[in-house]
Amino acid sequence: IGVLQARIDALPAGEKQALQCAAVIGHVFWDEAMTRIDPTTAAALPPLMARELIFGRETTAFDGIREHVFKHHALHQVTYESVLKRNKREQHRLVAEWLAAASGERIADHYGLIAGHFEKAGDAASAVRYLRLAGEHATKAYASEAALEHLGRALVLTSEADDATRFDLLLLRTEALFRTGRSDELKETGDRLAALAERLDDDARRAHATGPLARHALQRSDFQAAARHGAQGARWAEASGDPEAGLLAHATWVTALRALGHYPDALVEGERVLQSAEALGNRSACVRIMSSLGGLSIDQRHFKAGRDYYRRCLDLSRELSNRTSEANTLASLGDVERCLGNYPEAVALAESALVLYQEVGFKVFETLTQLNIATAKRLHGDVDGALAAALRGVGMAQAIGNPEAIAAAAMTTGDACLAAGAFDDAERHLADAEALYRKLGREMMAIESLAGRARVARATGEAVRALAHVDTVLDWLDAGGTVDGTEDPLQIYLTCHHVLEDAGLPRAADILATGRALLMQQLESLDPSEREGLLERVPSHRGLLAAFDATTSEICDEVAQF
Repeated sequence: IGVLQARIDALPAGEKQALQCAAVIGHVFWDEAMTRIDPTTAAALPPLMARELIFGRETTAFDGIREHVFKHHALHQVTYESVLKRNKREQHRLVAEWLAAASGERIADHYGLIAGHFEKAGDAASAVRYLRLAGEHATKAYASEAALEHLGRALVLTSEADDATRFDLLLLRTEALFRTGRSDELKETGDRLAALAERLDDDARRAHATGPLARHALQRSDFQAAARHGAQGARWAEASGDPEAGLLAHATWVTALRALGHYPDALVEGERVLQSAEALGNRSACVRIMSSLGGLSIDQRHFKAGRDYYRRCLDLSRELSNRTSEANTLASLGDVERCLGNYPEAVALAESALVLYQEVGFKVFETLTQLNIATAKRLHGDVDGALAAALRGVGMAQAIGNPEAIAAAAMTTGDACLAAGAFDDAERHLADAEALYRKLGREMMAIESLAGRARVARATGEAVRALAHVDTVLDWLDAGGTVDGTEDPLQIYLTCHHVLEDAGLPRAADILATGRALLMQQLESLDPSEREGLLERVPSHRGLLAAFDATTSEICDEVAQF
């Protein structure tokens, strides 16, 4: 460093001044920015290049403006430190203003750089303004880490007394926190937002604050809390007269109601918030709600309606260049194809979604999509591929620590192990899934896991254990419980039928008839071209029809003998 400083000090005054101006701009700098600081510096560039202290670059960030670079970072740093402190602030301000003017339509690419110069110029307000813009731009570009960094710097520069600005910056951070699965930080930020909204006594901000809290509850699979936050957000938005404020919370409310199996309420609220979003022209909210309504339709086996919602959602997501929503919709369309028995198409759609999830860093949905691939492969008969995909999903779920994903991974892996004949592993994974789902209050999914355990027990000849599991499933159904939102509700009915039939119990026929009736209802919602695939390619559907045909044949034989 001493040698570099001596070399700088030995330069002619004009060259030293030019090099110092360049250092204020940065390791990479532009001749026009230098002349903005000091018009006399341009003449010093050729001798500085001749001394190989700086080099010209063939490319430039600004059309028609020459770009240069210091020989190395150490030279830039030593030169910058030699600039008098009383000069730095004004020079940084001049550079910031030049960058803002020179960037033109590409200014978004330089928000962070402009903010940095304003910060060094001591202009905190301008620095915060550009850091906020940089954070918004990074969020739209799915650069979540960059968004968090920009917005975090803005918060540091914002006065503790400026509640309104701090609220806005914190709210912007929540999207990146949600995408990256930082659940604890999302909850902490939501609590800070709620406290600021109270200090500001602002119902619209209260409504906005419920959005991240509802999302955090969804991440933790606390659907009751998610519904509570969502409903409260909708009420505050209505009280504020600003329907836009409650859209995220309201959308999350619909998702939570769906997860809780409250389908009529979810449908009513979903249609209401979709109309509100359309009236406001908020297309991003429309995408979110159409996705929820699509999922709600599929849960109730209304495949045509679900596919229509998802296709509208996909088109709008692509118009908005919203890669997260595009990924969500592709994954959901994959679910539809899987439910209809179109397994190669289901895998292809899910793999397309997986690529997008990896690009945008959406870890939770990346994990769930990996598990959907495992399920589609298992149902298509690719047992080895299913098991490998499921185990990858287990690792991913454990890495992000999301309870819902961990439970789903356990159930998916248990089903894959059962298909592979690894019965001990299947029982272990399915028992884990059942326990996790019960802990999460997801009784419907626990019932599906329990039905899987009944199939394991039946496969290993443990008839008593299989019947005990099925009795618990039937108790749930008899008490008014539903299995509509499970991965394969008809498989549950088929399992109950087989176990009851093995035990020689007359209810086996009633359960089979109920399952067949539900299958026929599903067929009514499909186009004729789709019905054949639903019947022939889905294993549980083939099994139901085969069992029904066998029972009918037995009855006919008995009648003939009589």
